[in-house]
Amino acid sequence: MADSLEIEAWIPGSSPEIQMLWLSNAYSEAAEILCNALVENQFTRQYQSTRVVLHLCRHSAELFFKGAIAHASKAPAPTHHDLAKLHEEYTNYYPSEKHMIHLPFSAQVLDAEPGLFPGSLEAFRRTHDQRYRYITDKSGKAFELEAFDAANAQTAIDLFHHEIGMMVARITFGGTW
Repeated sequence: MADSLEIEAWIPGSSPEIQMLWLSNAYSEAAEILCNALVENQFTRQYQSTRVVLHLCRHSAELFFKGAIAHASKAPAPTHHDLAKLHEEYTNYYPSEKHMIHLPFSAQVLDAEPGLFPGSLEAFRRTHDQRYRYITDKSGKAFELEAFDAANAQTAIDLFHHEIGMMVARITFGGTW
């Protein structure tokens, strides 16, 4: 007789923010597995596959920041999708270097606006949550195609998943390691 493959529901009594943190960890794990599969040629090596991997990373980061903010603030998680704002609020609650998460996509998503060209990143940031899920923006304009080096991405995503896992455990169990 085969073992049951039934997966239990959330642990009773766990808070929504803790559930959000663990869901973030699952998204980062899925991205890591798929990126490793790309490198090993076990996931179709095509541009579309890279978008799936990066979408999982981006959504993991968003859920992580929201869950951590909600946990620290004892308030409901933010409902917007702006990673720059979420990251800024996250660092207000978790300012230590040991709480830093290295995101496996463009740092422009979180960087302060450049002084010479104010507002130049606004459109990029506004559509960041869409560019890995869709071919075009809401107006029908195609997103710029980006190269994807699977080996470099694999290293970055492995680190990202490790850091997410460590931080989720720290927040959940109150560790300082």
